[in-house]
Amino acid sequence: MAVALILFSAVLGIQLMGLAIANPVYIESWTDSPNISLNSPLNKTYSENVLLNFTVTASESWLSYPVSFDYESGSGLAQELLSVYYYVDGEFCGSIVANSHLSSPFQYSVYLTNLKDGSHSLMVCTNSTGVERDWISDKFYNVPANSSSVTVHFTLETAPSNSVLPLPEPFLTTLLIVVAVLVVIIGTGLIAYFKKRKH
Repeated sequence: MAVALILFSAVLGIQLMGLAIANPVYIESWTDSPNISLNSPLNKTYSENVLLNFTVTASESWLSYPVSFDYESGSGLAQELLSVYYYVDGEFCGSIVANSHLSSPFQYSVYLTNLKDGSHSLMVCTNSTGVERDWISDKFYNVPANSSSVTVHFTLETAPSNSVLPLPEPFLTTLLIVVAVLVVIIGTGLIAYFKKRKH
């Protein structure tokens, strides 16, 4: 009984191996994330409104995607940049609808609002899809292919520095006091002198 079970297992294993060889699971992917170039802000100090400016371009796998896509009718499967969103100081700040297949670079600019003076960080991310092909079923599927930029750090200083008017030097202060006292003494003496002459 044990021998028969071993023989059955061996035969079943050989059959399964042959089935796997005859029907390999092969997936071809075009799922490289798009490239993000963060043009502004840079790692520096700004004294006025800070402009967010970035460019998103297709990766090599997007450019090598062999399946035709009718951009006018929108038929077929292709990689797509759905939207771009950005974070300031780790907080979600906005989303930009793209709906682009990146046949040409996607560029966008917006001023960052409600920024307080001080140090800040910024990161841009994409919501994008790539394509996978199942060679067994010969079907194509959209899959996530998101990306994110490097985090840039910058500083905003719009308020003027607290400037304190310099106090008069001690010598100047003393001189002014002496002059004032002399004026009072001389004035008092002159008044007394003219009063005596009248009498």
